[in-house]
Amino acid sequence: MMFGWYHRQHNRANLFLCRFLVGCVMMERNTTDSCLRLQTTEPMATALPSNGILTFLTDFSSADGYVGAMKGVALSESTELTLVDIGHEIPAFDIRRAAYTLRMAVPEFPSGTTHVAVIDPGVGTSRKVLVAHVRDQFVVGPDNGLISLLLDWAPDAQVFAVESKHLPDTIRSATFHGRDIFTPIAAKIACGRLDVPGDLKVLPKPIVFDTSFQREKQTITGTVLCADRFGNLITSIPFEELQSAGLSTVHIGQTEITRFVETYGNAEPGAVVALKGSLGLLEISVINGDAAKRLSVTNGTTVRIRL
Repeated sequence: MMFGWYHRQHNRANLFLCRFLVGCVMMERNTTDSCLRLQTTEPMATALPSNGILTFLTDFSSADGYVGAMKGVALSESTELTLVDIGHEIPAFDIRRAAYTLRMAVPEFPSGTTHVAVIDPGVGTSRKVLVAHVRDQFVVGPDNGLISLLLDWAPDAQVFAVESKHLPDTIRSATFHGRDIFTPIAAKIACGRLDVPGDLKVLPKPIVFDTSFQREKQTITGTVLCADRFGNLITSIPFEELQSAGLSTVHIGQTEITRFVETYGNAEPGAVVALKGSLGLLEISVINGDAAKRLSVTNGTTVRIRL
């Protein structure tokens, strides 16, 4: 009997030692791993795990301290976040250009990435704060049309409104929600400390601008979504629509374009051409020039193609 008792106590001691060693290993991992594993009091709740990458898109430029302040807020949530700049040179208040930039960049990031986009002419007003779940990524920003082109790319995306109970306790300014609202929310999502969608309410009709096109018997009609920094005019018309119908004539403003090229180097400087852009949309360009200025075209201008 004494031997049996001793044997049981010896096994218990070994079990205790094993648990102690495992605990030490886990503590070591928790001090070195990503922000998702650093949570000792706030376990990760996000339904689709975040990966710790947080990107920034703004119209703030890098001349002032606005972007730096936002990054400081993010790192205050966790120094383990990976911060990436998509860009800060969006023309001031240009929501369409920002929407195009998001559509260009977001699909290239890995699943679980969180993006914060702040082009916010309505800062401080009653406009909503949204979180979009777009193909296993998250986009945080104002409800003002920024996600219009992303919703075209991912029509099954879910969009949620951030209610007041999930806003930071302290909002220091009515004019800098990038620092006080959007970045704190995005950083929590990036670290898995805000449950999406569990903690948020569905936003059934987010604000979007018109990204559609119409095809009739002899015409295709769309709009200019935006002009990029080179002045290339990005339209809402998929280039494959032209290919399937046979290339013809593009009418935009007072200009008629009949020349289609594969790339910019296939025409002489100054030529006005149409081509397939990097997103598969019809683009109108001036070789080594600025089509938006040359053709006096603005966002939303009608584009018609005669087949």
